[in-house]
Amino acid sequence: MCAEFPIWATGIVFSAVDSQMSTMLVEQGTMMDTSIESFNIPAASLLTFNSITVIIWIPFYDRVLVPIARNLTGQERGLSQLQRIGTGLFISIIIMCAASLVEIKRLQLARELGMVQERGLSQLQRIVKLILRD
Repeated sequence: MCAEFPIWATGIVFSAVDSQMSTMLVEQGTMMDTSIESFNIPAASLLTFNSITVIIWIPFYDRVLVPIARNLTGQERGLSQLQRIGTGLFISIIIMCAASLVEIKRLQLARELGMVQERGLSQLQRIVKLILRD
């Protein structure tokens, strides 16, 4: 049980990234100009860009990154499974940092425009509410 704890604990990072993608992206999309000429992209449909990105990156990964990693490591698959997990979690952390900076700016703008209702909850109350929600 103790041997699996570090891998389980790092899975929390991925869960945070996954939940952030499905909730905050829509909220951020409502503040963005999502029009392309006369076509307007609804904020909720921005989630489809995640799937499109994966579809684009998989062939790039297979044809470009794996051969480079194979040359560097000498392994047939390029990186070991644990190295892939670690790399993915590291990239997820970087993405979460970028998303938090975007969210800080979005909230500042929303407050300036009077679009945020302050509920008066303390941070502890919000944490308890988030824990009990799931």
